[in-house]
Formats: sequence, C-alpha cells, structure tokens
Amino acid sequence: MIVGIGEVWANMLHNVYAVLVDERGFSADKLTNPDGKEGNIVFMRLFMRSLSIQPCNPSCERHPFFPSVISLY
Repeated sequence: MIVGIGEVWANMLHNVYAVLVDERGFSADKLTNPDGKEGNIVFMRLFMRSLSIQPCNPSCERHPFFPSVISLY
C-alpha cells in the first residue's frame, strides 16, 4: 500500500504546482531569480522548505509540506 500512498502524494504535489502556475504564472528565469513570485518558483520554495523540516526518517505521512506553506505565506 506504500506505492498507493506515494502515488496520491505525487498527484497532490502536481495539482498544487498546476494551480500555482495557473494563478501566478511561470518564470523562465527560475534558476537566476529565486525570489520571484511566479507559481513555479513559489512551489519550489514550498517544496524545499518542507524537505528541510521533514524528519530524517519520515513515515508515510507528509505533514511538513503544510507547515511550510503556513510559515512562508
């Protein structure tokens, strides 16, 4: 069942990315301007923040993504 959980998690991340890009646009200079407000930059900032606060031995739950959203926005 772990595979099913990962599939759901990946789908959720893709949907969040798609909504952010639809609402905020896409930045082609994401590698040189990490402070942009475009959707792909915001998503990457949220994703990297969630990885930094996730425990080293995570369970199947991916709770750190949501506190990262709250702390950054």
